[in-house]
Amino acid sequence: MSKSGKAPTYEEALEELRTISEGMESGSFTMDEIPGKVRRAKELIELCRNKLKGIETEVSSLLEED
Repeated sequence: MSKSGKAPTYEEALEELRTISEGMESGSFTMDEIPGKVRRAKELIELCRNKLKGIETEVSSLLEED
């Protein structure tokens, strides 16, 4: 969830994923932080996939109307 208590937008989720990925690559997380970061990344990936599936469904539906 974002600071406002709402689910992040696709763009916000993607940016957070980039931040987590960069932190993993640079080794900036402690060993104790890594499981939480991986868990959060998994949540964000699922959120992004769901948003993309929803958009795909909506666009397909709009294209079928023509």
